[in-house]
Order: sequence, then C-alpha cells, then structure tokens
Amino acid sequence: MKFKEMDRKNKIIMISGISVASVTLLATIVSAFFTPKAPDPKKLGPIKKVSYMASKQFAGLPEQEKIKYVKSAGRSRGAYRQLSSSERTALSKNTRKIRMKQMKEHVNKFFAMSEEEQNKYLDERIAQRDKWRKAREARRTKSSSSTTTNRRHGNRNAWRQGVMEGMDSTTRARMMELRRRMRERRKMTQEK
Repeated sequence: MKFKEMDRKNKIIMISGISVASVTLLATIVSAFFTPKAPDPKKLGPIKKVSYMASKQFAGLPEQEKIKYVKSAGRSRGAYRQLSSSERTALSKNTRKIRMKQMKEHVNKFFAMSEEEQNKYLDERIAQRDKWRKAREARRTKSSSSTTTNRRHGNRNAWRQGVMEGMDSTTRARMMELRRRMRERRKMTQEK
C-alpha cells in the first residue's frame, strides 16, 4: 500500500513538473514570435513621439527596439520642453542606457578624428550651442512677463554629475577632455 502511494505521489510530481516546463516553453516560443514593436516615430506628431519614450510601453520594449526608435525619433527639444515633470523623469529613466551608449560612441568617434576634423567638429558644436543659447534667451525674453520663466526643475550641475557618475572612467575622462577642448576652442576663436 505504501508503494502505491509513493508511486502516485511521484506521478503527480512528474506531471506537475512536465506541465510547468511545457508552459514555460510555450511562453518562450510565444514571446519569441510576438516581441513588442515600437510605432514609427515619423508617423507620430512631435510631442507624441517624445512622450512615447516616457511611456510604460516604451520601457517594456527590448533594448534593440528602443535604440532603433530613439535613433529614428531624433532630437526634439521643443517637444521635450512641453512634457510634464513626471514624463521628463520617465523619459530620462527609459532612455538612460541608450544615451550613455550614444555618448560613448560620440566621444570615441571624436577622438578617432584627425586634429583638423576635431577642430571642424568643435567649431560646428560651438555654433550650434550659440544658436541654442540665442533661441533660449529669445524664449526667456518672450515669456519674461510670465511667472514661470524657468521651466527646468532641479539643479543642472547635479544632473550632469549624475550622468558623469554613470559612465565608465575612460568615457568620463574623454568627455571631460572634449568639454575642455571645446571651451579652449571657443576662447581661441572669440579672441580672433
């Protein structure tokens, strides 16, 4: 009688184990065929394509799909400014790894350039930043009557420090050198 009870318990355990393994295998197969896809950002409006990166749907995408979407969406500073504070936080969290990888690639590409190419790049970046600075000042002047002239919350230096701490030491050193070279180049070109 005890032998029959043991045999019955073993059968139940074995059937349970096979059932769990089957369900796991089925779930793996289904997830392989039905991986979530991001929408085409070109078909979305400027604000919608940026706010999608702050969504839970974006956070649930596989890493490669996120990278593809971010590259396709491009930069959209105007739309980013229109997001709520919580959306901005979610967007930063959802794209942090991607942005870090892009920064690393960007810095490595810069240091692989010849000195002439580096200077040309620095001049272009300086001109672009000047353009952004003028546009920002124009917006501030335009909205100076408003009580919310500075929509950025938090400390920019604290944010920058957090970004730097998230980088590996080589990329961080190269990024700091790139910034130093940009300041130096700006000073040199302004003196001419």
